[in-house]
Amino acid sequence: MSKNTSGWLPFDIGVLIQVIQPEDKTTKGGIILQSKIDAVSIEAVQKGVLIDASDTAFNGVADAPQIGDEVFFVKYAGQFLYPHMTDDEQTYRMMDSTDIRAKRSVTHA
Repeated sequence: MSKNTSGWLPFDIGVLIQVIQPEDKTTKGGIILQSKIDAVSIEAVQKGVLIDASDTAFNGVADAPQIGDEVFFVKYAGQFLYPHMTDDEQTYRMMDSTDIRAKRSVTHA
């Protein structure tokens, strides 16, 4: 079941990935080191969660990622859908399924 609330549907071999934002880190002394998110760093992110996939995405791929899996993809792959472009105001990347190189499965409910 798709968790796609973006308002965009992939077709052909397209997939929709929700970008995983880098997190702030805290030092042992409690100082919060804020992650700098700018146009360059967010576009270089290579991890995300598979939100939706077209019917023909991953055809013939053994052990293909499922909706909800964390995936690792080619740096700078696909096109960005920024918050002002989506119904749910989240950041996504639309890319070809062939741009995904690995997955980390999560427990599916």
